[in-house]
Amino acid sequence: MLAAAMLAAAGVIGAAVIGPGLAAGRPTTISQADAATSFNATISNNGADASASQHDPGITGPAGTLSIPTLVATPAEKSTAADQLLNLDTSLSAACYYNSAPPFTSACGADPVGFTRIVVYYATVAGIDPRLLMAVLFNERGVHWQWLPHTQFLEDLRVLGQALGVINSGGLANMSQQSFDQVKQGRDFADRSWSDLASDPILAIEAAAYLLHDLEGQLPATWTSTYKRDELVAMGYNRGPVKMNLVAGPAGGSPAQAPDQVDLSGGMSWYVSQVDANWPGIDQLICQSGLYTCSL
Repeated sequence: MLAAAMLAAAGVIGAAVIGPGLAAGRPTTISQADAATSFNATISNNGADASASQHDPGITGPAGTLSIPTLVATPAEKSTAADQLLNLDTSLSAACYYNSAPPFTSACGADPVGFTRIVVYYATVAGIDPRLLMAVLFNERGVHWQWLPHTQFLEDLRVLGQALGVINSGGLANMSQQSFDQVKQGRDFADRSWSDLASDPILAIEAAAYLLHDLEGQLPATWTSTYKRDELVAMGYNRGPVKMNLVAGPAGGSPAQAPDQVDLSGGMSWYVSQVDANWPGIDQLICQSGLYTCSL
């Protein structure tokens, strides 16, 4: 009972299984200017080429089909100096993230911007758009909605809460134990446990990348809704593949439903609206900063 009271006081009981729902007073969107600020300052001072890559900065379309290209981001030749200054080494410690200040102000590399290189790497390995993975991480950047940031203390409480049966999500990407146990099968982190997510944000990013990949594989070849592939996959991350496909409306199957029809809490519609709103800033961060060359 004492432990449960501590969890309730910390605001972590009732967190969504895979992602946040609606809550009053939480942050809304990041701006393109904010997302690029630290990158532009670093790059302009260190000789990296900040010219725009040739690609569509919007969410890849058209809607209604899986037969669309996936954006690939490859490191730019002149990105080394900027990479080093942004502290994006793969040895980046959990403490650097968990002790960070709110987004875009951390000395370790902003939250979750400080993991950009890792995000791009695992998105590439998993075969998904790195902007989608970053968009999901932005949506998941709090333990309880977005106004209670991830800290090691709260992540440890969430592990305790899972043992008590009152919490079922954890880590940087707020992944449920069920989702983690499924996505790790046959992958190089198959020997890891869900509780490891509490202190290993890089594992959380890798698992999230593969979960998004697996959700994409559960979409029908064509669908009737106006949502695009990555929008549907993001909603699937938030509420699972069954609800994702109810929104998609497989061609020749049941009619597409609106997110608010599928999820009465409004969580799915909020989730995809944030992906759409944050996408231009994330594109600026990954594809227009000079660190990567993006192509379809």
